[in-house]
Parts: sequence; structure tokens; C-alpha cells
Amino acid sequence: GELELKRPDKLRMDITKPDKQEIVCDGNTIWLHLVNEKQVMKSGLKSSPQFLVWLNPLDKLLSGRAKDGCRNNGDYVFFLESEELKDIIKAVKVVVDRKTLLITGMEAVDVNGNSAEYSFSKIKVNPGLKAARFNFIMPKNVEIIENQ
Repeated sequence: GELELKRPDKLRMDITKPDKQEIVCDGNTIWLHLVNEKQVMKSGLKSSPQFLVWLNPLDKLLSGRAKDGCRNNGDYVFFLESEELKDIIKAVKVVVDRKTLLITGMEAVDVNGNSAEYSFSKIKVNPGLKAARFNFIMPKNVEIIENQ
């Protein structure tokens, strides 16, 4: 998939595997579009459901203390500890390309053992992202589920 971030609080993820999904945060609302299920989950950024909690708050994403770093297949790997998220997130593994120092992968595991793994390629630094990229366009014929 593709990931676009615009600091401090905008995010867009177009996920292709294992299921097609679109996650858009405009700074106030997180939209999760489950394409195959024809569902859209809408949450305020401050009240995002637990499976999106590591995205909230975006300004603290990848904030924490790095520990247990090593080299793996030419990349750097380290684990991130976040004091603020310790009751929710058990571990975050970050993979960094040794030549470019860009983050090419992440895996987050919550305290219940659920995990989310991401890998990034075709990374563009400072591509001049337009604000419109972070506006969610509601697809037709989807069920909207609002998390209050």
C-alpha cells in the first residue's frame, strides 16, 4: 500500500493486502474504509477505536525511547518504547534502511497480542502533498459506522 503523512496530524494509508482498506485522517476525524465489506468507520481523532489507537495522537507517532537496536539483512531494526502508550501498546518494531535512513517497516503489538505490520516502498521525501489528499471522499452504497 501507500502511506502519506503531513505533520502534525494528517495521514492517509491506502492498503492493498491482506484486504483493501483506506485510512484517512484530516486532523479531526479518522475514516476507515473497508472496501470489500462496503463499510466506513468514522471516529473523532480523540476517540479512535483501539485498533487505531497507535495512530492517535499523530503528533506522538514514533515518539518514545529506542531500545534493543541491531542490524538485520543490511537494515537497522530497533524497538520503540512509549511511556504514554504503555497500557495499550506492548511493542513497536521499526525497520530503517541503512543507506537512506528512511523507515521501511513497522510492526505494532498491543497488550492483547493483536498486531499490525506495515512495510513501505517507493518512499518520497517532501513530495509537496496537497491538503486535498487528506479529505475523505465517501464512497456510494457503504454502511457508515460512527464511533462516539
